[in-house]
Amino acid sequence: MTFMDDFHALSALGATPAGGVERQAATEAHRQVREWLRDHGLSTVVDRIGNLFGLREWHPGEGSPCGNGLSG
Repeated sequence: MTFMDDFHALSALGATPAGGVERQAATEAHRQVREWLRDHGLSTVVDRIGNLFGLREWHPGEGSPCGNGLSG
């Protein structure tokens, strides 16, 4: 799996007819993304306003951590 494979898989969850993505808190699409993140080894955290984060614990020597600022 590449980054773009993951990007396209997540973009399909909550996709809109106009080509965007809408995943409001507590919706089915939001649940699907949480499940996808967990299935890929990430823990999930939701902040006070409903932003969803997938987190992976990083230990020195495991390679470089990376992330993105894509909202969904």
